[in-house]
Amino acid sequence: MCSTKLIPAFILLISFTTVAQAQTQRNTFDWNGNSYDVINLEDVTMNQGLVLTATEQQVLNVMGPPDSVDDVPNDLTVYNMTLLLYENSYFYFQENKIHQLDINSDNLVFHYNGHSFKVGDNIASLETLFPNSFNTHEDVNTIVVNLGFIDGGELNSSTIDLVIQYDSNNKINRIRKAPLP
Repeated sequence: MCSTKLIPAFILLISFTTVAQAQTQRNTFDWNGNSYDVINLEDVTMNQGLVLTATEQQVLNVMGPPDSVDDVPNDLTVYNMTLLLYENSYFYFQENKIHQLDINSDNLVFHYNGHSFKVGDNIASLETLFPNSFNTHEDVNTIVVNLGFIDGGELNSSTIDLVIQYDSNNKINRIRKAPLP
């Protein structure tokens, strides 16, 4: 009798463990002879839990009023995007979700897998966090991490990248969420 009660609990524990692993798993994406890390888009957060797919209102709630608001064309589609500008940080919205980010100041901290990074940090802090992407960065002062998605329990690559650029002193000077051209 006791063992029949344990079986559903055991199955629930296995299911929870599988879901937790799917949310933090990492794959690689090979392109042009290089191997890049693929991480779940939903696992990356910014200040106060702001996600990379946040709505315009969620950004306003966390960041407050922007320095300016503009409508700008999207070069990849026929639709315009709303641009919120905060002290060298650009949030582009399409269909009321962050479509692109361009962060050039240290006012936003990115969080992934228990680590944090922001503009001004040394890129060495990213070596263990994104080892494949880190090892392909030597020529262009850029670390590219693919922002994938979970489908059927599997992490898949996408057409969206987290692009981390750095200067000659190995300090991060720009972080972008951008669709592939």
